[in-house]
Amino acid sequence: MIMTDDLIGLMAKHHISRKEMARRMGVTPKTFALKLKRGIFGSDEIEVMMKTLDIRDPLSIFLRMWSLIKRQRRRPNIEQQASNFQQCRFR
Repeated sequence: MIMTDDLIGLMAKHHISRKEMARRMGVTPKTFALKLKRGIFGSDEIEVMMKTLDIRDPLSIFLRMWSLIKRQRRRPNIEQQASNFQQCRFR
């Protein structure tokens, strides 16, 4: 999903704790943990992480995350596929 391992690795490299990153982003540590788990950050939060962690190629972390989300949205869910199959089968 999101490149959380990359972000956590960069935070460790720069000796920045999750609590400190949350403070710099202006959110609580709990909110930061939820955002990290879900992989959803605002553009201003991404900008803070880019500056703080000296991310020179943000697309390698953040765009991959976006392309995965878009790809997941395109796939119809299993229930929808099953109902489509049943409708075609009984026609």
